[in-house]
Amino acid sequence: AALEGLGHGNPIHLTLAANEYESAQMVIFALTGDLKGVRIEPGDLVARESGTVLQKRNLTAAVVGYVRLQKSEHLPDWVGKEIPDPLLSQETFDVKRGTVQPVWLTVFAPPGTPPGLYEGSLLIRPQNGPQKKVDLEVTVWDIELPKAPRLKTAFDLYPGRLREGYQNFFPHWWAKWRDAFQELENRYYEKMVQYRISPILNVDPT
Repeated sequence: AALEGLGHGNPIHLTLAANEYESAQMVIFALTGDLKGVRIEPGDLVARESGTVLQKRNLTAAVVGYVRLQKSEHLPDWVGKEIPDPLLSQETFDVKRGTVQPVWLTVFAPPGTPPGLYEGSLLIRPQNGPQKKVDLEVTVWDIELPKAPRLKTAFDLYPGRLREGYQNFFPHWWAKWRDAFQELENRYYEKMVQYRISPILNVDPT
């Protein structure tokens, strides 16, 4: 099965400050046959001039999942259709022939990352076909975002809707988290803070 890197082209280029996350969407197209057990394997990024290494643990690849829209006052034409929404942490995935599968790539430049152009690649590796290498270029600016942002934000996360979402759309995961819902809820709050979004509802400010 053939693989084509779409979206940002090859190489993918991202620009960010130190202590910042930046993302790009990569789309995998199964051209001639089904792709089975596809795995995304990022590599280290190396600064062209200094040789500084931005380690691969700072690169993540999340599969974009789909949910079937059950009702909508604003998008009635989309009711009954599947729309991309959640980012899934599964390690492998399948892509049916003639369809596309988006993957959300995120790069984090830790505090203290020296500025420069970092170069590397990631591999799209299916179990039943040839691998595809996609080059990645990351420019890190000579600035660093402060740990505490000055921009004030306030976002709600409704635990009831979170519970209903898992029950209705991801019952196989709900079976795992049913008896540990508070931990699941806390993970959402931690992820919001990680990306500089301040939760305000039902949250201990400490």
